[in-house]
Amino acid sequence: MYKVYKDAFILHEKSKLCKFFINLKKKSKEKFDASNVKVDPRLDLERTWNKFFKFQPLWKIRNYFGEEIAFHFAWQGYLISMMWFPALLGLISFVYGLYIT
Repeated sequence: MYKVYKDAFILHEKSKLCKFFINLKKKSKEKFDASNVKVDPRLDLERTWNKFFKFQPLWKIRNYFGEEIAFHFAWQGYLISMMWFPALLGLISFVYGLYIT
């Protein structure tokens, strides 16, 4: 199987701060002013969605990825939040079972 891939599809557009990181890797002396960069949806998502204890910005996810992906993350967040009570109940019953035996 030689030369299997003939075409590629880029899933994400490059971030506006990509030049900064490329120059940082090269250890360039060139300065990059991030205040001149226009609104970058990837950077905005990274700042609001990348934390563990933060909410899911579903409107930003919908604007960047589309309606179906945002619905998937909304459903996933709802499902995980509804599983806390059964998980705690199971943990309590497990510890109680260990205590009895």
